[in-house]
Amino acid sequence: MPQPRSRASFSEPPVRVLRGQQVILDCDLAPFYGVSLGKLHGALKRNETRPPRDFLFRLNAREKRQFRQDCSTEPDFAFTPAGAAWLSAQVGSPEATQMSFAMIRDFDRLRRQMYSYADLPLKLRAVARRCTRRDEDLRYLLSFVEGLIPAQPLQR
Repeated sequence: MPQPRSRASFSEPPVRVLRGQQVILDCDLAPFYGVSLGKLHGALKRNETRPPRDFLFRLNAREKRQFRQDCSTEPDFAFTPAGAAWLSAQVGSPEATQMSFAMIRDFDRLRRQMYSYADLPLKLRAVARRCTRRDEDLRYLLSFVEGLIPAQPLQR
């Protein structure tokens, strides 16, 4: 069984903005997952009816020309982050499997971080109540930051 690689040993594929979305091209994902572009396309073809439309899209001729110079072969598909995660499970290579694990761990870490800030609005209101007349700038800053926090607290 191959030894798992640490998250730090992976170089990340370039994320591009295309059609208003952050995407990763198939020609960038294949080496990242340790497979040929043909094997990646084969996994995609075997599961072509499965991914939702917001997971990937086929590049048009102009987009293919635009990114041709960045890849050793002409790219065909662009994957959203969710699509890249889905594809890692379809490819099944040791690298793709390890990346799937890393993505799950990262998502879990991010979720725990978000929960740790769930009581932030209460803390900000307490600071605002203690502000005096001279602290109008601080009060303004606190109200601005409070506006950035979702109205509904995260559910644990």
